Amino acid sequence: MWTFSCPTIVCGDHALDYLHLIQDKKAFVVTEKELTPSGLIQRVTDQVMAAGTQCLIFDQVENELNQDVVERGGRMIGEYQPDWIIALGSRVCMDTAKSITRQLANGGRAAEKQVRFMAIPVTMDSDSDILPAHDETQILSMAEHLSDIPDVAILAPEMYAHLSLSVIAEISMGALCKAIEGYTSPWGSCLTDGPTLMASRLVIENLPLVSQQGEEGEARNQLQRAAFLAELASSQAPLAGLAQCAAGALSITHMLPFGIAAGLMLPYAMMFLINGSIQTTGKYAEIARFCGLTHDASSEGALSLVTKIQTCAAQLGHPTCLRTCIADSEQFEATLPEMVTKILSQGSIQSAARVPDQEKLTRLFRCAYEGWPIDF
Repeated sequence: MWTFSCPTIVCGDHALDYLHLIQDKKAFVVTEKELTPSGLIQRVTDQVMAAGTQCLIFDQVENELNQDVVERGGRMIGEYQPDWIIALGSRVCMDTAKSITRQLANGGRAAEKQVRFMAIPVTMDSDSDILPAHDETQILSMAEHLSDIPDVAILAPEMYAHLSLSVIAEISMGALCKAIEGYTSPWGSCLTDGPTLMASRLVIENLPLVSQQGEEGEARNQLQRAAFLAELASSQAPLAGLAQCAAGALSITHMLPFGIAAGLMLPYAMMFLINGSIQTTGKYAEIARFCGLTHDASSEGALSLVTKIQTCAAQLGHPTCLRTCIADSEQFEATLPEMVTKILSQGSIQSAARVPDQEKLTRLFRCAYEGWPIDF
């Protein structure tokens, strides 16, 4: 059985005007003090109050998800009795608001009326948290899953204006990795194929344009939508692919930004699968054709996608081999067993078309470190 869950999405110019449609009495805004100087909180609350809705601002969200903060917010909601919870902020802010709504779904307060949930992320990587989270160690109940999904998600371009081009590039490369691995995932379906294909094309077409267009270009908005589409699909097909698992291990062990690590490891992971899975090779070729890179349906078409990803990374100044990031080869070799064990213990890749064992994963990392072609 396959399911597909998604909020009402409002995006594009003047997306915040949707707040005028809130005609209820009270809104509870979950946010963080760090946003106050930017004026983003004021901008949202002014729009809400202009529609005749009262606002209570809860700006106690911290750098990490804190259960005390969640419970404090829940108590305030019990007293305030809002009609809406509006999450405005970063990834942690979205997590905090979702945890509060999850409590409401489970009867964690004196519920006098149904509270609706709206998400307004201010970083592109927090778009993932306006969708239901999938943790392989914890299966959410249906009530928790549904409470994680906002009634409305507003993706407003002005909320991302503070992001630097380098941050956008990192997030977009991570989104491209999730999109491509989502399309080839055995847990994907016809419901996720559309978002993953479109996310791939939006990144490939627009990422090279961002540095040319600067701060105000439309490419920036398209990359925001690509990040959301990639996360939308991965939330429905939760098993992470090989490149994502490898990037996660590098992020934890060597503190590499996930987007940079994912963009670096993706071509090597793709080559591993091209050399071992006809089905996945065909899917890579489908992505390449959809992105206008080739009409070849064979491995040559798939390789054109690999080449495009590495070219795009190089144009952004991102590394294409791990030696650039981890200069100490002895340190890399010392941490290699730990990273391989971390990936194998996750279990995320066990249903992949070609499952790497410890020896193949070690070889994969070493090829990525030296920039060698994958020959196994």
